[in-house]
Parts: sequence; structure tokens; C-alpha cells
Amino acid sequence: MNYVERLKIKPNKELEYRLNQLCNINRFIYNWILSQTLQLEKRPTKRDIQTIRDLFRKNVRERTICNKNNEVLSDEFIDLLSSTPSQISDLVVDDLYRAWQTVTFPKKPSFRKKFSSKSSFSIHKKTSYTFKLTDNILKVSSLNFKLPLTKLRFLNNKDQIKRISITKTSYGWYINILIDIDDGIFKNINNPLS
Repeated sequence: MNYVERLKIKPNKELEYRLNQLCNINRFIYNWILSQTLQLEKRPTKRDIQTIRDLFRKNVRERTICNKNNEVLSDEFIDLLSSTPSQISDLVVDDLYRAWQTVTFPKKPSFRKKFSSKSSFSIHKKTSYTFKLTDNILKVSSLNFKLPLTKLRFLNNKDQIKRISITKTSYGWYINILIDIDDGIFKNINNPLS
């Protein structure tokens, strides 16, 4: 069974800077891939979106990625894109596919705005080494999150973690941890007479 642990985090300035970068990169990738899907003149399939994601990765590797004005991006920004965990672009594919499924073609999903009240990115478990949990520190792609263990109810080890989402709201930063837990944990809660 899947369960989400939601915790407020208080990143230091260095970590907050990196989290803001990843939120902006997530938005950029979403908007870049969306702009490419709009050129298809049809509702894209998931495979179409994955192909465009692969084109995005190829352009980043070859340092030929362009902005909406068809200008090659700066080396500094391309370096940031290169250092971004690949899971972010994987999950953008899922987000865009869902967005396209919720609109009636020829309507289109909207672009993500830079100064939105909410920014986020997600990272899923790609290998058994994606997440590391030691004491109360969760390590993800060179990001370290200090988690208040007293507030974690069902997270016992890193192997339970399937995905994390980091969200910035007007109230601060939050981490949502999607974990796999045993169905039996909720058995007594759902049926107190058993």
C-alpha cells in the first residue's frame, strides 16, 4: 500500500538555493517539452512525449538546447541542466501526459509560470541507491534533508521510499515522501473490532 508522509523542512541557504534551482529547472523542462508537443498538431501520446524528452536530453548533451526565441542557452544554464537528476525529466513526461489527457483537443495545457505561488519537483526511485536514509538524514542526489524522526510514522528504511516531492508554498518548504507500507498496518485502524 502506498502512503505519503508530508513534512515541513527548513533548508539552510545553500540547500534552499539548490531547491529553487531545481524547481525552476523542472518548470523549464515542462515548458520546453510542452512547446515541442504543441508543434505536433495532434494530441500527443505518451510515447511522443518520451521521444521529445529524449530529444531534450540529447540537445543538453550536445549543448544545443535553445530557449523559446531559438537562442542557444548559456553554458552556465546548460551545466545546471546537465547536473539535474534525470528523474525530474522522467516525471515531467508523466505530468505532461496527464495534462494532455485532461484537455479536449485542440485546447492545450498551459505553460507553468515563473512566479507561481507554488513550485515543486519530484524524484522517483530509479535504483536502490537513489535514496539513502541514515539516522534522520535523507540523502537524494547530493541533497540532504534533515527529517524529524518523531513525526515520521511509517518510514523505517530507505527501501520503502518510492518517490519524493519537494514543494515550495507561501508557508515554506515541504517534502512529501511516497512510501510503500504493509497493508496490515491499517487493518486495526479500519476495523477496530477485529
